[in-house]
Amino acid sequence: AFHHDRFANPAGLVEFLQRHAGTAKLRPDQRLVIMRGWEDTRDRLRGIGALLRDLAAIAAAPPPSVAPPATPPQKRAGAALQRR
Repeated sequence: AFHHDRFANPAGLVEFLQRHAGTAKLRPDQRLVIMRGWEDTRDRLRGIGALLRDLAAIAAAPPPSVAPPATPPQKRAGAALQRR
């Protein structure tokens, strides 16, 4: 589970889940599940360590800048009168 059910970089988390499709999923209770078939405990610890480092780097990265929504063009008051 994530601290206070939040992740610092949600877009990065979505990208992580897409990269690990089939082996990683986010449950409705905000718990991240990793499904791997590591042979022994040492491999499991190394694998989880690598995944945690990756997630920590994603969380520390600034989220991508979001462009402000496009505003529709303003109608001029006299425009309707000019069309007649």
